[in-house]
Amino acid sequence: MGKKQWLSGNYRGYAYGSKNPDYSNSDFVGEDYKNARRQTGLLGLNYIWNLQKAKEYHFYVLTGGSYTLQKVKRYYSPNDSKWVNDNKWSIGAGPGFEMMLADRFHISVELPITYNHRDDIVMYIPAVGIYYYFR
Repeated sequence: MGKKQWLSGNYRGYAYGSKNPDYSNSDFVGEDYKNARRQTGLLGLNYIWNLQKAKEYHFYVLTGGSYTLQKVKRYYSPNDSKWVNDNKWSIGAGPGFEMMLADRFHISVELPITYNHRDDIVMYIPAVGIYYYFR
């Protein structure tokens, strides 16, 4: 099989939380605040670098990143609120292995390491996926 590289992207948008929460003064202590409504858009991009590919298996390096645009309606008292930006980003890379179980069923294992907006380096538990290829 050829040495094709794979580029994929995705976009998600969603909103959740109460538009008009029913807070009382006792819900706030000192500098405390409550987050109510969130509006979020996420853009992600991944690129797969093939290291070795055969009909039965595929060994690769996965690289990618994401950027989350988020606005949060933050309440400082029952009558005092404002929209604040809570944007986040992360980048990562790691090895992956995919193996054919049957003609169109495959299983993959990936071990990404990511770096994010909080200067955290995170190594996730291996991600495992089962895929069906429609061809």
